[in-house]
Amino acid sequence: MAVTAGAAPRRSNQRAACAVLAVALAGCSQGPSAVTIRPVVDGPSDDMDATPLGLDTVEMSVAHAGGADQKLQLFKRGQALELSGLPFGDDLVVHMWGPDRDVTDNIAYGRTCVVSVAADAPVPEPHLFFSRKGKFATLDIRPVTRVAGLSIPYLGSALLIAGHDDDGPVTEVERFDPSTGEFHPVGMVGQRDQAVQALFTPPNGPQRALVIGGSANNLGVNDIDVIEGLNDGLMRMSVATSDMGRVGLTATTLGNGNVIVVGGRIPGGPVVGDIDEIAPSASDSTPLPSKIAMLAHRRS
Repeated sequence: MAVTAGAAPRRSNQRAACAVLAVALAGCSQGPSAVTIRPVVDGPSDDMDATPLGLDTVEMSVAHAGGADQKLQLFKRGQALELSGLPFGDDLVVHMWGPDRDVTDNIAYGRTCVVSVAADAPVPEPHLFFSRKGKFATLDIRPVTRVAGLSIPYLGSALLIAGHDDDGPVTEVERFDPSTGEFHPVGMVGQRDQAVQALFTPPNGPQRALVIGGSANNLGVNDIDVIEGLNDGLMRMSVATSDMGRVGLTATTLGNGNVIVVGGRIPGGPVVGDIDEIAPSASDSTPLPSKIAMLAHRRS
């Protein structure tokens, strides 16, 4: 049988081309062996610059549910949260810690639900937040003893307000600043027990803390205490109302900065079905309540 010259080299070229194609297909079939997860930390506000608890760093890791950490990474304030080089899996959990300044104890912890990360599916962006806190310091401070009072988170500090002790009403307002450890009295408020609080943020004025409702001497307190400012001392004003003297009511801050007050009962009297909105007055930023609805089923 005759053999045409040059046929053998053509067959060799075909084999080489097939070998290259096989290697290429093998590489495509393997796909990536690791992935990058970009978790989203849900903070206490919609401010993009807000960092939970004001921490300078957070630590994150990924592990199989119930297993040991796969990779621990430290992120500084403002740094993009990207956990790279992670394995695929259908039972991955992202853990987050907020370390103290000496990185010796954990002061806060959060984790995601179980997430699935597959090579043939979009990479999820799991959400998590700080959900548990541990003791990280002991301060030599002793607040005034009070029952039926309030603790109000305001401008990065906590205000302790109203209530009573064994000797009678407590009208002193105390402020605790966790960033400095300072604790001291900053002003006075009117007598009241079982009040509620909400933050009021008018568009043409600073944020204020409202103390609403409650009772004094078994009577409802109608006036709203408006608290403003910390750096130059606490300022308090009282806004007169006619129907806020209730206990068991609720107060909720809306997205526009106004406050909704719902329900409650007159001390020793009937349940109130009012829904009131506290909004700025037309002339200035004074909070003024107005009735906007009635509850179909009254509650307290």
